[in-house]
Amino acid sequence: MKNRLALFILSIISFQTILAQDNSKICKEQKNSLDNYYKDQNFNEAEKTVQFIVSKCPDLDQNFFLMSEKIYLYQLEFAKNEQEKIKLTQSLIKIYNLFDKNFPDNQNGNVIKKVNYWHDLKLATNQEIYATLDKLY
Repeated sequence: MKNRLALFILSIISFQTILAQDNSKICKEQKNSLDNYYKDQNFNEAEKTVQFIVSKCPDLDQNFFLMSEKIYLYQLEFAKNEQEKIKLTQSLIKIYNLFDKNFPDNQNGNVIKKVNYWHDLKLATNQEIYATLDKLY
């Protein structure tokens, strides 16, 4: 009975290790694709790749966040309507939040940028905006 339990636990650990290696390989491939899309200025595909990377890859570096910001800013500049602009802005704000979470000492000014978008697109109340700014200062 103990041997079966030990074998079962060992097989679970081995399976998780294999999944982690596969995930790492996929993340590396997606990051390379993102670099290529960015260099080729294929921002639609780059945005989709950013969304995938954010959802599946835990080890993100500062360059990823800075590149993602540029991709979303480009997309915002050419948004076709207000709904698309709001959706893109919410994705950009998610990038800012993740950036600040992963790199709390960054000097990117993400909170100010986020508050500006909240105000411009009326995505938050004045009370929420002031509370966020109060935490910053």
